Amino acid sequence: EIGISKFAWAFNGGLIAGGLLLTFFVLNFVFLMEGWVRFIFLGAALSTGLSGTLVGILPMNNIGPHIVAAMTFFYSGMFSTFSFSLYVLFQKRSIYPKWLSFPGILSALAFFALIFLTKPISSEESQLEVPSPFSQNRPSFWATPFIEWIAVLSILLWVILVAGYYLTRLK
Repeated sequence: EIGISKFAWAFNGGLIAGGLLLTFFVLNFVFLMEGWVRFIFLGAALSTGLSGTLVGILPMNNIGPHIVAAMTFFYSGMFSTFSFSLYVLFQKRSIYPKWLSFPGILSALAFFALIFLTKPISSEESQLEVPSPFSQNRPSFWATPFIEWIAVLSILLWVILVAGYYLTRLK
């Protein structure tokens, strides 16, 4: 959050760059997929990358649009990793091995846990136009941001594994 963290610019810049890179990554490898399901995956994956970029452009200082962008990222991230995994599992002519579906399923499960099994920050804070400093009254362990980080790291791991597999095929 700008004004709360002196490194907010770096974090938000990383979200912007990461979302754009994810978008370009998806655009490059979706053409290796076959069938109509690739278009469903493409839509969900583009939504994931672009909404991830928006999370950085709209930091928590602008809480309403930030939450919309973040929830779009979480839902589309869940759907894109899950649809890719189903594609890999059931497509007969996929260039990807079946084992590559499991990191996507794990990522989708992490997003599912974040969306459906955690409690929002708080209804009072999310309804404020200007959020209160989250550093006050923060619990020593907070499940929501912990699972949020697991979801973000799981999609990064998924990208690394898919890209790594693809790069080994180029040699």
